[in-house]
Amino acid sequence: MTERDSIEALLQATGKRPAVATDRTERVRAAVHAGWRSEVAARGQRSRLMRRMAWAAAAVVAVAVVLGAFVLQSSVAPDPSGVLVERASGTAWATRDSLLRARTELAVGSNVPRGAAVTTAAEVRLALRVPTGHSMRLDTGTTLRVSSDREFTLSSGAIYVDAPPEGEARRSSIRIDTPFGVIEDQGTQFVARLDGGSLSLKVREGTVTLQTVSERLVAHAGEALRLEASGEIDRSEEASEGGRSAWEWAETIAPMMEIEGRSLRDFLDWVVRERGVSLRYAGDGLAERAPTIVLKGSVAGMTLEEATTSVLATSGLSGRWEKGTLVVTDASEAPRVP
Repeated sequence: MTERDSIEALLQATGKRPAVATDRTERVRAAVHAGWRSEVAARGQRSRLMRRMAWAAAAVVAVAVVLGAFVLQSSVAPDPSGVLVERASGTAWATRDSLLRARTELAVGSNVPRGAAVTTAAEVRLALRVPTGHSMRLDTGTTLRVSSDREFTLSSGAIYVDAPPEGEARRSSIRIDTPFGVIEDQGTQFVARLDGGSLSLKVREGTVTLQTVSERLVAHAGEALRLEASGEIDRSEEASEGGRSAWEWAETIAPMMEIEGRSLRDFLDWVVRERGVSLRYAGDGLAERAPTIVLKGSVAGMTLEEATTSVLATSGLSGRWEKGTLVVTDASEAPRVP
């Protein structure tokens, strides 16, 4: 008998194995099914947790990107325009449109970012110098957006514009957009003011055009325009001295002339143009002497009247303001005050 025959004989002698009880089978099956469901649920929880962690990581990355862009925008110099701050009577701000509306404090010598809105507070005035050579001054409570080196938007307050006089560099005119139309100068001094529902435009020198939706208006030296929201237009004459109150604020923020090495005649021509008056020499030979007197020092920080008095005194002269005229006399001939 072989080994295989012995095994078969042993199995035949043993007989069939007894069947497993039904209830036991069901318990085993239930336990296996419960284990399977528990594993599936655990896998689902792990999957949801992983998704939540991924979402959180994505949110952190997004915030980091935004903050990084803002920090980069704030730390790297914004695209500057050629508009230079020449004088300020207090703190003014330039606000750039961005996610967090970044603000830049404006100081004398800084450039206004292109696309920024410059705002002056209730007690602050600002003098700007534009690449075209124009002097632009903002009254208190004014908002002006710098679109480019020659294009601006006035949304509130008042602006004074002084184009370079003949003989000085002027590359082009400037354009100022307002709710009433677009203002453009042609070698001029003018004031534009938004007051409630109206725009007033006063011209001291040269010509100003205002292109409205329906027509093109022109104002010449000595004229004033007033446009109402209703469309009504009022045109009048604006005498220089009689309407002086419209210009006084602009004089208070005027950047002082750098007088070192300049002639007395240059200074006096600047003074009378700044105030919008004429010049008269009351004395023989004074008109001939003025171009030969060379000035030294500085009048920075002075008012127009203080600078005039100081320069004339150091030149051995004196002056007095008459109606619409600065009268210059020899100091020895000036009338004495009792």
